[in-house]
Amino acid sequence: MANHRRIARTVGKAVVLLALLISVTPGRAGNPGDLDQDPALEENWMLDRKRQLILDKPTYLNNLREQRLRLEAELKKDPKLAQEDTIRAAHKLVPIYQALGLNKELTELTKRLEDLSSVSSQWLLQSFYLARSDKQHLLKVLKRSYALQKATTTVDRKCAELIQLADLHYQLGEMAAAESYYKEAADLALKDVALQKPPPGTLILVPIGAINSYACFLADKDRIKEADSYMSKAAVFALQRNKYDLSTGYGGFDDLGTFLEIIKKKDPKLYYKYYLKWLAIIRDTPYAGILGKNGEEITAPIFRNISAFNEGLAVAQERFTCRYGYIDKTGNWKLKPTFLAANPFYKGVATAKFSKGLLPIDVAGQSTRFSLIDSSGKELKKLIDLDVTPFNGDLCLGYRLSRNMAPYAIADLIDSSGETLLSGRLGDPIKVRGNHFKLFITTGNRGHGCVVEQVGYPIALSIYPNPTNPGHFTLKQENVEPVVEGKILPERTYSYFDALDKKMEITSDSCKIDQEGENCFLRDLTGKRISKNYYGIRQLSSTCFRTTSTAYLCGLIDAQGHEKVPPKYKEIRAFSEGLAAFQINNRWGFVNENGREIVPAKYIEVGDYKNGVTFYKRLQ
Repeated sequence: MANHRRIARTVGKAVVLLALLISVTPGRAGNPGDLDQDPALEENWMLDRKRQLILDKPTYLNNLREQRLRLEAELKKDPKLAQEDTIRAAHKLVPIYQALGLNKELTELTKRLEDLSSVSSQWLLQSFYLARSDKQHLLKVLKRSYALQKATTTVDRKCAELIQLADLHYQLGEMAAAESYYKEAADLALKDVALQKPPPGTLILVPIGAINSYACFLADKDRIKEADSYMSKAAVFALQRNKYDLSTGYGGFDDLGTFLEIIKKKDPKLYYKYYLKWLAIIRDTPYAGILGKNGEEITAPIFRNISAFNEGLAVAQERFTCRYGYIDKTGNWKLKPTFLAANPFYKGVATAKFSKGLLPIDVAGQSTRFSLIDSSGKELKKLIDLDVTPFNGDLCLGYRLSRNMAPYAIADLIDSSGETLLSGRLGDPIKVRGNHFKLFITTGNRGHGCVVEQVGYPIALSIYPNPTNPGHFTLKQENVEPVVEGKILPERTYSYFDALDKKMEITSDSCKIDQEGENCFLRDLTGKRISKNYYGIRQLSSTCFRTTSTAYLCGLIDAQGHEKVPPKYKEIRAFSEGLAAFQINNRWGFVNENGREIVPAKYIEVGDYKNGVTFYKRLQ
C-alpha cells in the first residue's frame, strides 16, 4: 500500500514504553543506549552472562527466587515508594512470578499496579494481559489508560484506542458496548476531518479504520443501509490518496475488503458497487500469484501475499479479508484462509494464529497468541508468544511482544513439538546447519551516531531428540570455555557475528575470492588469477559468483572466471533450484548459472524457487 498510510497500533506504543522502562535504573537517568544499567535486571535468566553458559533449570530457578526476595524486600521497605520506582520493580517481578508459577503473588502485584494513576503502569499491565489473553482485565486497563490520556492524545490515537475497546467488547459478546465504542470512534473521525484546515500541500489526516470498522459492524448486524452510509464516506477518502493521509487504527488497513466479504451474499448489488470501488483503491497495489520455473503464471495475481512453498504448501493471504491460509502449487486452498497469521509447515506442523471470524477486523491479531497446528489445521498446542518466526530446522523463535522490538523483548526458543527450550533476549535469526545452530544473546546495544547495534555474544548449540520424552528435543551447548578466574569473555556486535557466519555459507572446491587494493578477482587453487578485476565478488552457488562493478551493477561469472553476464543488473540474489532472481529497470526476472534469462524481468517482486514454484507480484 501507499507509504503514507499510517497504522496507529496501541500494542506498538506499549512495547516502546516497556523498552524505555527496561533502560531506566532507579536513582539514575535512563539511557536507552544501555539496556543493562541495572546488573540485577536479568532477563537472560537461563544464561550465565560472565561465563556465557546455559544454566541448568535448578540453578536459574534458584537465581530467580533470590531476585524475587530482594525485589519484594525493596517494595516492602517503603510502602510509599514513588510510582515509577514501583513500576520498575514490578517490571522485574511480573516475569519472575510467571516463571516461578506464583499466581497469588502475581495477582496481588497487578492489583497494586491497577491502583496507580500512572500511564506507564497501565501500559505495563496492558502488555501483561495481552500476553495472557485476559480480555476482561485488558478491557479494564485500556479504559483507564484511555481516560488518563484522553485530554492530551491525538484524534487518530483516540480512534485507535476506541476501536480496540470495541473489538474487545465484541469478542466478549457485549454487542451494545461494542457498538457504542465503534460509533464513537467513527463519528469522532468524521468530525475531525470536517474541522481540519491544513496548510496547502498538506494531506488531511483521516482515521479511516474507525469508519471502516463501524461500517463492517453494522453490515454484520444486517443494518445494510446504515453501513452503506458510513462506508460510502470511507471509500471517498480511500479513493483520494493525493488528498488524504489514512490512519488505519488498531486493526490495520484491509482496503475495505472485509466489508465486501460481509455483504457478498447479503446484498449482491451493493457488493458489486463496492467491488468496483475496491478495484480502484488497489489499482497501484501489486498482488501475488504462483510462477513456474518456465515462467508460466500458474495462477493470476489473486493473493495479497504468498510465502515460499514447503512440503507442497505455501502460506497465502486472501485478498479481501487479509486472513491467511495454505495453498497447494496450483493455488487451491488446502487450509482455508481463517488465520490471522501463519508460518510455513515443517515436518507436518506449523505455527499460526486462529481467527474466530471476520470481526474484529484486527488483521494482525495483536491480542492473539500463536498455536502449533497440524496439516489439517487442528490446534496441537497453544504457545505463549504473540509473534513467532518460521521453523528453521526443528527450531523457531517466539516473542512475548512484537518481534519488531526483539532486542527489548523476551524470546523463546521453541522446538517442533511446541516445547520452549530456552528463554531470554535472543537475537533473531537462528543460524542452523544440520542439528547444530547458533543464537545471538543480546546483552545491550551500542550507538554509533544514528546507528544502534545489538551487543552480546553467540552461543553454539546442538539439538538432539530427548530419549526420555519422544517427539521432544534437548539442547547441548558446544562453545563451553574453561572457567579462568578473573577472565572476562568478550562481547561483540550482532553484525560481527553475522559477518563471520556468512563466510561459511557456501564453499567452492576449485577457486577462491581474493582482493588487492580495491580490486576483487578469483584465483584457482594453484594461486593463478583466473578472472577480471571487479569492485566486488560474492559467491551465489558452488559454481557461480556475483560480480559488482564500480557503478554498483551486478553480473555473473563461473568458477573458472568466465563472464556469463556482464555487470548490468541492479541486483542478483542467490541461486535456488538453478535459478537466481535478478532486477533491472525496477523489475524482477530469473537467470540461470549460464547467464540465460529464463524468466524476463517483468515483475514488481518475486520469491526464490522451492519445489519448482515461487511467487510473483504484479498489478492486477
